[in-house]
Amino acid sequence: MATGTRWKSHGEAGSFAQIGRGARVDGKLKGAGLVVTCGRLEGEIDLDGVLVVAAEGQVDVLKGRMRTLSVEGEVRGLFRVGESLELKPGGVFEGEVETARLHAAPSSRLDATVRIGAEPA
Repeated sequence: MATGTRWKSHGEAGSFAQIGRGARVDGKLKGAGLVVTCGRLEGEIDLDGVLVVAAEGQVDVLKGRMRTLSVEGEVRGLFRVGESLELKPGGVFEGEVETARLHAAPSSRLDATVRIGAEPA
């Protein structure tokens, strides 16, 4: 985990996975719980839980589905986020997203087609 970074639990009990700084994962990520990436994630995501993209993290997917997406790093792709997309200070989101709620910090960047009020993922 990056020094000085604190993760909220997002209410996730049980499974936890972390993609470390400098690591790269290509393919399909499927599962449940909390996933934190400080590295690079490419492919598809089907997550019954929370994806946290740390400040040094990068996510580039064809399609992604999760309950909550919290972004401090860079995210690109087509996403269906059931509960909330959270853009933290410095976070970047590019692509398309369908979500129930959107929270964006003043220093974040959103370059996307956005549909708010979507059905849960």
